[in-house]
Amino acid sequence: MPPDKSSDIAAEPLRIQGLSLVQKGLLLVGMLLVLELSFFAVLIGLLRQAEHDIWKQWHSKKVLTQLADLNRSIIVSGSYVYMYGLSKDSSVKAQFERDLNNIPRQLASLKLLYAETPERKIDIAALDASMQQVTTLLARLMTVAEGNLSELNFLSPDDVTSQVKASINKVRSDLERLDEQEKQLLIQAPDAETQSRHGVERWLLAGVALNVVIAIALAILFTKGLTNRLAIVIDNTFRLSKKQELRQPLDGNDEIAYLDRTFHKMANGLEAVERLKQEFMSMITHDLRAPVASILCNLQAVTSGISGDVSDKAKSTIQRSERSCNRLLELINDLLDIDKLESGKFELSLEIARTADIVERAVESVQDLSTSKEIQIETAASDVEVYADADRLVQILVNLISNAIKFAPKKSTVKVSVLEIPGWSEFRVSDQGRGIPASHLKKIFDRFQQVEISDAKVKGGSGLGLAICKAIVEEHKGQLGAESQEGSGSTFWFRIPASNNDRTMPASLISTDSS
Repeated sequence: MPPDKSSDIAAEPLRIQGLSLVQKGLLLVGMLLVLELSFFAVLIGLLRQAEHDIWKQWHSKKVLTQLADLNRSIIVSGSYVYMYGLSKDSSVKAQFERDLNNIPRQLASLKLLYAETPERKIDIAALDASMQQVTTLLARLMTVAEGNLSELNFLSPDDVTSQVKASINKVRSDLERLDEQEKQLLIQAPDAETQSRHGVERWLLAGVALNVVIAIALAILFTKGLTNRLAIVIDNTFRLSKKQELRQPLDGNDEIAYLDRTFHKMANGLEAVERLKQEFMSMITHDLRAPVASILCNLQAVTSGISGDVSDKAKSTIQRSERSCNRLLELINDLLDIDKLESGKFELSLEIARTADIVERAVESVQDLSTSKEIQIETAASDVEVYADADRLVQILVNLISNAIKFAPKKSTVKVSVLEIPGWSEFRVSDQGRGIPASHLKKIFDRFQQVEISDAKVKGGSGLGLAICKAIVEEHKGQLGAESQEGSGSTFWFRIPASNNDRTMPASLISTDSS
């Protein structure tokens, strides 16, 4: 089937030539993964900044504590010198020595805290020098307080005291300057921490929203590309069923493009098969049916005596040939009916008809067959109106009654009835034959299906009659089914709407044995 050149192929978003669906899916996931990793990296940076701000706050508090301890130690040490000069209490001197020895350790702790702030290196160096000078002068002053005036080096006690006070004031000034700087940092720390926290929250919300939007957008683009291409394949299936030209093959190397190309190859193959089928049906119609019908007419003319007298033995042979020709003609007609049904050329001539007339016509058509097998046909038809093709309903009944006669034992009865069901008319044909196995009940309406392989030879028939009946019933928007039990006969039934309105069969009226 040639492609439709006028059809436009829907463009596929995110289509990348040479990639399969799996590769395109991995590419989509990869894009999302890169986005997630970028967002994660930014978030980690913001968290580290927040942690640094918190550390700075903690650092300032620790520095302030150390500065306060140093300041206290210096003041207390000076007080102990004064107290010892007045009391000469050895415990005061011992406490002085402990506090004085603690100052270097406190200063070392302060240096360790400032190790990560190189910009304060000069301030710490100056403080270190001042602290050493203070501790030296305090130690000298304690010696003087003990009465050892040789430590004065020609200085008066007042001069030493003045030097100690000046050094202490210098140290305290340095400590106050550092203390003021750390307090400023401590004041700023909460604001920086709050800004960092808000920054993390903003980035987190923005990142989540952006991820959701991008994920949805990529998913829509990806699925839209798939659905657009699948829609083309689905549209081609409808075009093929309607025997229309297909759309152009999809480009690309993914699975959908491969499926579409395979479908086009299959369509081309089906087109070739369809041509062969049409040629075969034309051959059957023109080159087979006409000669068979002519042969049948000639045989009937011979048996009727028009062509002269024939012996009884010859007449018997000719009659067998007649039956064979009739069977062949029936098969040809069944094949032509099946072809019409498949090609959509089968049309119904719908009209108002009476069920009693339909049953009567069908029984008359099979009267000779029932007489030959000594089968009695009983009818119990409700005389109601149906909107249907009466000839086709007669065809269905003739087929069902003929089958019942074929499989019913001699001198038995075949019952034909019509039941009224709300919105439906149900035709039923029952026989007293051998019955049908339960495993075959749903298959007997398929083409070329027989209950037993030998039935085609012994009973006759092509296996197409029930398939044609099913198709005709479905054209009437009806239902067809069979009920049977082995050894107890069979009942075939079909239902059609009682009027031209579409109706739905109530669930309680649908037989579980229907096909």
